[in-house]
Amino acid sequence: MSSQHDVTTPSWSIRRRLLAGFAVVGLVVVGSGVGGLLLSRSSSGALREVAAAELPLQRANSQMRDSVVRAASDLRAYIITGDQASLTSLATNRSAYRQALADAEQVCPAAPASCALVRAQDDDVRTWFSTIADPVAQGKVSRAKADQRYRANRSVLLSFYDVNDALADQVDRRIDDSLRHADRRWGMSLWVLVATTLLAGVGLVLLAWLTVHQVVPALTRLRVVLSRLAAGDLEARVEQRGPQEMRAVATSINRLAEQSLRLRDAEFVRAQVRGLTRDLDRRMRAHLHGDAVAEEVVCGLGPMAQADRVHVRFVDGSRMGAVTAQWTTPALDTLPPEPPGPTHPLESAVAVSARGHQSIVVDDIALYLQGGSQASAALSTARAYAGVGSMIVAPVMVGNERIGVLVCARAEGRRRFDAADAGLVESVASDLARAVHHARLFEQQTSVVGQLRELDRTKSDFLSTISHELRTPLTSIAGYVEMMRDGDAGELQPMQDNMLEIVARNTQRLRDLIEDVLTISRVESGAVRSERLPVALAGVVEHAVDSLRPQAEAAGVLIDTYPVPVDALLMADPGQIERMLLNLVGNAVKFTPRRGRVTVSVEIAQDDVLLRVQDTGIGIPKAEIDSLFTRFYRASNATQRQIPGTGLGLAIISGIVAAHGGDVDVDSVEGRGTTFTVRLPRWDADAVPGTNGYVLRV
Repeated sequence: MSSQHDVTTPSWSIRRRLLAGFAVVGLVVVGSGVGGLLLSRSSSGALREVAAAELPLQRANSQMRDSVVRAASDLRAYIITGDQASLTSLATNRSAYRQALADAEQVCPAAPASCALVRAQDDDVRTWFSTIADPVAQGKVSRAKADQRYRANRSVLLSFYDVNDALADQVDRRIDDSLRHADRRWGMSLWVLVATTLLAGVGLVLLAWLTVHQVVPALTRLRVVLSRLAAGDLEARVEQRGPQEMRAVATSINRLAEQSLRLRDAEFVRAQVRGLTRDLDRRMRAHLHGDAVAEEVVCGLGPMAQADRVHVRFVDGSRMGAVTAQWTTPALDTLPPEPPGPTHPLESAVAVSARGHQSIVVDDIALYLQGGSQASAALSTARAYAGVGSMIVAPVMVGNERIGVLVCARAEGRRRFDAADAGLVESVASDLARAVHHARLFEQQTSVVGQLRELDRTKSDFLSTISHELRTPLTSIAGYVEMMRDGDAGELQPMQDNMLEIVARNTQRLRDLIEDVLTISRVESGAVRSERLPVALAGVVEHAVDSLRPQAEAAGVLIDTYPVPVDALLMADPGQIERMLLNLVGNAVKFTPRRGRVTVSVEIAQDDVLLRVQDTGIGIPKAEIDSLFTRFYRASNATQRQIPGTGLGLAIISGIVAAHGGDVDVDSVEGRGTTFTVRLPRWDADAVPGTNGYVLRV
């Protein structure tokens, strides 16, 4: 009997002692709970009063203010822009204000002072609507006069805001008083709970001391198994023997181990899904067309989410468009792309817009459709959702703009979508939004680039045509002027000869302008024919300076040149290089006052040739240097001094230098002079066998 008693004692002794101890502790806890409940009921009553009266009034007062603020903003927007949508929004906000007013009047009778403030607010709002908003909305007041009336009646809105603030302060004070009263009650309840908790703790310590020698061995076995589980040995199990309580714990631990095994397997699956998601995102980014991106998404998401149908729709204007791409299994029918059904709000543009960033998960689509109120959509939705059990509808958003919807569906009888499935679909929808946005930007950019190229081609054709058309009459004018000056039409008086000289000079200026326009047009379009030959800069510099020296002497400007290195060689078009140098030196002479100096020098810098043209002229304002090479641009100081010019010379220079793989640098100080430095690739005759000495000297 003694042995049997020893064996059976653990199965009931722990229970008896625990029951007795917990009975004592329970009585203490119940007593404290009753006392705390009585104290807390009073504070809860105060809080319920706040929730029942003050909070609805506070919310309604805030909604009244928000509605009036938005209505004022809509009216102001209409006055400024004339947008009819602002009047629609104004009417909507007015309705919202009336609803908020009705809510406030419903809950304010408990506080007469608050009701008075609500009525005062309504008086101000009615005055504002009747004075300014309604006349403007009904077209009785023009927008110009409406702005004056709006400003004149601003005090009515300010009065409304003041009364609204007063009511908010009044409600806040009552709420604060109620909360302080509730806090005092809760404090008393807390003290009671602390005292009884201490008593319960003492009882639990005694109970633990009595039962520890019976529980420790079983806990030791549990500890060993738990250590193995923590070390990753999910196959470890607790032996189910000993007291009944310990056996129950062992059962729970064994179940937890089994659940951990399942979770490990599920995590492995999730890792695979994440890898597939990254791969899908990579494949999406590889496409540059929105439809191709959508097709990639549906084909990748369907197997990944274990769905029976995945489709994508994009918003078309204000409504949801047709099915752009879809993937199905034999369990569900394919959706027809046209018409863009279903029209049920589940996938409509309005419903997606109302949900914002939130997705919707429908466990049973049949029950969902039965609860809908859109009877007109019953036929199309029945066809679209035939055989569908559960479904996820995720918005495709770029920032706050909803551009479409991603729908994932399973057939009836299959497992419903869970939170993990919803997260996967939302993640893919987010990636889809970014990829589609990038694809659309690329398409827009491609279209714009094409339009710009076409515009540039049209511009070039126009300039070329106009220039050719102008050259013909100018040639006739120049010819007849020359004939008249030669005496073919009779002897000329000195004054007549002077007038014809002016005509001839301006005719030449027009011809130079036309040639510059033609040249810059050809340079920019790449139509300039360039013959690359070995060129020695020494001959080009000498020829250009000799050509411009008479012009410089007439202007009282001295041109200096430094000896050009013999190895200053270029592989270039001689005519273009000479024209570039003539423009540079000619500009320097033109913008240098009398007794000024223009210096031309050439030096070798490793693999480049540096050509410098320096003058002591009027210089260029620092802020305008970056715009010098723009077509038809002229510095402000040159315009003020009425120095003639077309503004095309530097643009031509820049085009010629760029065509030869070089660049132009400008260093200028207004009033002190300018230095243009042209850097061009040097040609090494010794580096090319058989070309030594074969240099074109201009």
